[in-house]
Order: sequence, then structure tokens, then C-alpha cells
Amino acid sequence: ERRAVDPLLGAGDRVRLAVFRDRLADDAAAAGEPLVGLDELAVLTAVHEEGHLCDRARFLPIRSNLGRGLGLLAKSGFSVRAVQQRLEYRAQLVALCDVPDPRLALAEILSASDSDRGGETPHAAAYRDLLTDLLELLDGELAADEAAWPELDPDRQLVHQLHLLGPERLRPLARRLAAREGLVEG
Repeated sequence: ERRAVDPLLGAGDRVRLAVFRDRLADDAAAAGEPLVGLDELAVLTAVHEEGHLCDRARFLPIRSNLGRGLGLLAKSGFSVRAVQQRLEYRAQLVALCDVPDPRLALAEILSASDSDRGGETPHAAAYRDLLTDLLELLDGELAADEAAWPELDPDRQLVHQLHLLGPERLRPLARRLAAREGLVEG
């Protein structure tokens, strides 16, 4: 199936290598700049945490946001663990939408999904759900208009082609998913 997430076979590493390849082609790499700097990774983490702060404002205090909180709880099957997973999903989706190069956030999603198949941590399970939803959305768009995605082969598993998507292709896809998730207001 085109949107299957197993096996990942190092898809996160392929996305990282695509970032490196693109940056090596830039003049910044020739000037001795790191391909991915610590400051860029700090921004990735900060934006993920900002996603949590947005949810904090959205759901707390409970008394003022009872409807939203109950909606999140119901969507999570009234499970505390599932609520944790949902919040991690949402925070990483914010990062995918807003960091300068969303492929770095995608690489985290793929690596966490690949390394923790049992979903032992809320992050890993959330990232796997996020990957599944992202692939479902991409598959729908590819089915609707194959010509709009010339970098993808419709006969191959999508997860093994994610490294072919540049940031300008990945970000709008993530933002459509964020809108579907209710993270976009206005």
C-alpha cells in the first residue's frame, strides 16, 4: 500500500541526507558553515515547545475551556496516555509547519517512528500517528492530481520518497494537516 509506514528502513536518515545535499549545493556550505547548526536544532525544539504553549492557552484553565478540553479528551478516547500523544502530535505538527526547514522536523518524526515501533513513549506513538496522517493526506493529493507531484512515483511507497520533497512542498502539506487538526484559527 502506498501510504504504509512499515518498514521505514532509515527514511529519517534519507531526509537528513537530502537536507545535507541541498545545503552542500548552497554557497553557505562552501563558506564553511555547518550543514545543520545547533541554533537550527534549538529553533526546532523551541517551536515544538511553542506548540505546547499554544495548547496550554487553548485548553487551560480547564474551567474557562471546558468544551475544548472535553473535546480533546473525547478525541483521545478518554485516555490520559492518548491525550499525551495527541499533545505531542500537535506540537510536532506546529514545528513541521513553522520551522525554517520542515524536513528537520520530518526527520525527527521518521526516526522516532522507526526506532520505537511499540509506541513506548508518547512522542514515538504521536509521531507515528502524525506520519500516518501526513502520508494519508499526501496520498489523497497524489491520487487527485499525479501531475502536481512530479517528484513522486505513484507506484511506490510514499514514506520512501519523502526525501524527494523540498521544504516548499512539505510545509503547505503540513499546514493543510494543521488546518484539519484545528490548529489554524481565523
